[in-house]
Amino acid sequence: MSLSISLVGNLSSYKPSAALLSLIILILSGCVHVISIDYRPANPYKGQGSVSIGPFEYSGSQDGARRIESNPQGIGRFYMSVEVAKFFADAVASELNLSGYGVASTADLNISGVIERFYYDSVDAQYASLELIVRYILRLQEKETYAQPVRVFYRMPKSELAINGLIRDATHESIHQFLHGAREANVLALSHP
Repeated sequence: MSLSISLVGNLSSYKPSAALLSLIILILSGCVHVISIDYRPANPYKGQGSVSIGPFEYSGSQDGARRIESNPQGIGRFYMSVEVAKFFADAVASELNLSGYGVASTADLNISGVIERFYYDSVDAQYASLELIVRYILRLQEKETYAQPVRVFYRMPKSELAINGLIRDATHESIHQFLHGAREANVLALSHP
């Protein structure tokens, strides 16, 4: 018994679709998850004035500006839909806007930071966790006046959306700790209602 396959057309002119290429990349690289967070600010502070935000830098991952560090024993790799540094800058800006500050690139008061660790672990049988370490820097007229490292560790029962909740909650807590510390050090004018 013989089987013969006949191809019609010229294979050299075949161009795979973007969907097919994406599928091939996913199969070859393991499961890739792209995380999109709808961050909503929530803090009790009130302030006024102008502040500039950034730059924020993500030094935690060697695999790119969007990659979330994760346990290599876990399944898949995780990426943010935007660069991690941009996500944090936007989150800080939204928290300050909520408090009453205006964000202006020319403001004398600047808040920037370094995201040193952004680590997701889903290997535990029951829980997923996220460790976040950010060093916030406050400058007044380009002179560093305050710096605060913040470490947040969150854990929650595993679910398909656990990573979204962990990132949102850990980011909120990290920024809240920074705002509280800057308020207590009298370097950021915020009142607590």
